Amino acid sequence: MSDSGSPDVEPTESAPAGGGEDAQAVPADETGPATDNQGGDQRDAEIAELKRQLEEAAPILRAHREAEEANKTELQKVQDRAAELERELTASREAAARANVAAKTGLSPDVVALLNGATEADLLAAAEKVKAAAAPSSPSLRRKPSPTVGEGGSSAGGESDVTDPAKLAEAIRKRMP
Repeated sequence: MSDSGSPDVEPTESAPAGGGEDAQAVPADETGPATDNQGGDQRDAEIAELKRQLEEAAPILRAHREAEEANKTELQKVQDRAAELERELTASREAAARANVAAKTGLSPDVVALLNGATEADLLAAAEKVKAAAAPSSPSLRRKPSPTVGEGGSSAGGESDVTDPAKLAEAIRKRMP
């Protein structure tokens, strides 16, 4: 082979490895070993040894992973149960607080169930607001005065004049200019 000017070209099996001008002019690749059979055999032996070690370690690794999964599953079961118990405790506390608010305020449990609040104090404040809004603003109810028909502010015919359509129409005509 002739020198192509490339310094990274290794000698091939067809080119002589030593003694010839061409072999010395073409340097070996600096990143890899020379391609003689002894170096290749050594690498193959190292790869075979590593594969054997990996095969020996595979059952140990598999058993370790299975144990981790088993422990993880048990841990997850305990965490799920703890979360469930926490939800039940929160629901029980909320139900007790709503029952106490209903008893203290006199509101029905159905009304208290509609109130927003996380604590008994929050529910009690909301219940007091509901009671204040539902309470009448004044103790006496005012009635709207009944309209009077006719002149002078009093109806001559009494209550029946107010409901008789013919008399109402006549009273309206009299008021019109």
